[in-house]
Amino acid sequence: MKYSRQLIIVPLLTIVFSAHAGYEHDQDDQDDQNSSTGERLLSEGTNKQTIYSGAAVNAGAGSIVGGNVDAFAAVTLGADTTIGIDIVGGAAATLGAGSNVGGTVTTFQAATLGANAMIGGGLTSGADIYMGANTAVRGAVTSGTAVSLGDSASVFGDITAALGPVVLGANSRVYRDVTAGTAITVSASATHGGDLYDSTRTPFDAASVIDRRDELKLVQAALNSMPTTEMLATTMSVNTRLGPGVYHAPGLTTTAGISLTLVGDPETPQLWVFNIDTYLSLGAGTKIILENVHQDSTLIWNTGGYTFIGALSTFRGTILAGSYVTTGAGSTLNGVADSCGGILTIGGAVTLGATNVVGAMGCSVGAMDNCTVENGMASCDVLPPDNEEYCPVEECG
Repeated sequence: MKYSRQLIIVPLLTIVFSAHAGYEHDQDDQDDQNSSTGERLLSEGTNKQTIYSGAAVNAGAGSIVGGNVDAFAAVTLGADTTIGIDIVGGAAATLGAGSNVGGTVTTFQAATLGANAMIGGGLTSGADIYMGANTAVRGAVTSGTAVSLGDSASVFGDITAALGPVVLGANSRVYRDVTAGTAITVSASATHGGDLYDSTRTPFDAASVIDRRDELKLVQAALNSMPTTEMLATTMSVNTRLGPGVYHAPGLTTTAGISLTLVGDPETPQLWVFNIDTYLSLGAGTKIILENVHQDSTLIWNTGGYTFIGALSTFRGTILAGSYVTTGAGSTLNGVADSCGGILTIGGAVTLGATNVVGAMGCSVGAMDNCTVENGMASCDVLPPDNEEYCPVEECG
C-alpha cells in the first residue's frame, strides 16, 4: 500500500562523513582470487584489505583502521572506533557507540549500530538492522528482513526491509522512500521525505561472502619458497639493524622495549620478508623503525602460527598469519611510507587492543602491489647484492 508523500523540511545534520570511495566485491575480485604463474601475489580484492580475517574481527575502543575491513565471520567495533573505508562481515556486524565508518557496511547477518554511530555510505544486511539513538547512515539501508530506527536516527537514502517490518522511532528521519515486506510503524514525531510502501516484499539476493583463506595459504607457500638470505635467532633481545633480505626463523620473540631498525636505500625500492615457521611475539614497546627506506619498498611478516604485538608497540609492514593476530593497547601498525600496511589471517581472529591504529586515516591500500608469483615462488623487488648481516646495533652501528 502506498501512502502520500509528506512535504517536510529536514535540518542538515552536523556530521562529517569520510569521502573515501567504497570497495565493491565484484566479479573481477572473484576471478582474481587465486594467484597463478606470472600473476600478482595477492588478488586485487585481497590486496585492498587493511584487515582480513578468516574468522572474526574485533576492534578495541578508540581504534582507527585507515582502510578496508573484511572478515569471514563477525565484525565488532568498540566504542568510538573509526574505519576509513568499507566493512564486509560474513556474520553479524556490531558498531559500538560513537563509531564511524567512512564507506559502506555489508554484513550477511544482523547489523547493530550503537548510539551516535555513523556510516558514510550504505548499510546492507542479510538479517535485521537496528540503528540506535542519534545514528546516521549517509546512503541506503537495506535488510533481508527488518529495519528499526531508534530515537533521532537518520537515513539519507531509501530504507528497504525485504520481508519484514520497518519501525521509525521517535524523532527519526528518512530522506527518501521506505519499503517494508510487512508493516511500517511511524512514530508521531518521525519524518520521511519520500513515500511509504508497506506489505511490499522486495527480492533480496545476498552476494556470497568471499573466502580468501585458500588464496592466503597459496601466498604463504609462495613466500616460504623464496631463498633465505639470513637465519635469525628465535629471540631478539637487543637493538638490531637489518638490511633488505629474506629472513627465516622457526619462531621469533622480541623482548620488551627493543628496536628493530630496517636500513635501506632511499633511491631504490627494496624488500624485507620475514618467514617465520610458527609464532611472532613482540614484547611491549617494541619499535620497528625504517631508516632510509624507499617509499615503494615492501615489508612482509609471514607467520605460520599466531602473531602477538605487545602494548604500545610501533609496527611496520603487512602481517600474513596462519592463525590469529592480537595487538595490545596503544599499538600502531603502518606500512612503508603512506601505505596502510595490513593484517591478514587464515585460521584465526584479528583482535585489536584499545586505541590501536592500523593504517592512518587517508593511507594507501595495496601493500603488496610490487609482488608477483611464478612457478609457486613469490617475487617482489630485486634484492641488492650487498645485503646487510643480522647484528646487534652495538656491533654494527
